[in-house]
Amino acid sequence: MGSIAQSLTEEEMVAVAKYYAEKLTPKANEPTPLDPAAVSAGEKLAMRGDWSRGLPGCSQCHGPGGAGVGATFPKLSGQSMEYTAGQLRAWQDKQRTNDPLGLMAGVASKLDDAEIQAVASYYASLPVEQAPPSQSSGGKQ
Repeated sequence: MGSIAQSLTEEEMVAVAKYYAEKLTPKANEPTPLDPAAVSAGEKLAMRGDWSRGLPGCSQCHGPGGAGVGATFPKLSGQSMEYTAGQLRAWQDKQRTNDPLGLMAGVASKLDDAEIQAVASYYASLPVEQAPPSQSSGGKQ
């Protein structure tokens, strides 16, 4: 996606942003309030998993605080609850299959709806950290 975005002209970027902004509904602009109990339960699953069910913690692959690890294990922190829950359900339903060795499909298959909401709530509760400026840009932005 990055290479596609980098090839866009300024006018094309504005047009794409306008197109997607028109697709938003008022509900999409209002995040669902997070349930503190769900956030707490999600933190436990994200950090420790449930080894009695063969369920690893999310942080074991996605890094501390869901910061992401390379291109294979994306950042989870700061993603909306709806997005993360939707992606976990897509893994369960085999609508997503692009994970190395089928790891996410296996993990997602062990989660029930309440656990999906909990993990998604936890990661949505974390701050979105700004990425440092790219070293390849030579400091220019």
